[in-house]
Amino acid sequence: MLPRQALRLIANLRDIPESVTERPLPGCALLLSDVLTKALQTKYKQSAKAILLENLKDHWQSWFLGTDFSVGIPERIDRWSCLWIKAPNPILCQKLQFKNEVLLKTLNSLMNGAIKSIRWFV
Repeated sequence: MLPRQALRLIANLRDIPESVTERPLPGCALLLSDVLTKALQTKYKQSAKAILLENLKDHWQSWFLGTDFSVGIPERIDRWSCLWIKAPNPILCQKLQFKNEVLLKTLNSLMNGAIKSIRWFV
């Protein structure tokens, strides 16, 4: 593989456009439209998670009234769509860890599959 400068010289001698001889490098300049599209997608994704979390906080007690899950408080949703729930003490936290699969199925049926995993903390 020849260095970039050598490829440019060869391209100039053969009257071949430089764009044909160069590969796009990671970290090279991007188009403004690509940058804006990515920024809007990131912003929308963040606001969608914030809306989802607010919805969870508003309806948590009514959805899980009378179950073990009613003691938990949804705190955040991270970028991997993991829901972090705060438990009042370590004993309940450990007890509820064993029921993650049931909670996950219930939440995904209510929220159309928006949550991928659940973590409990004190």
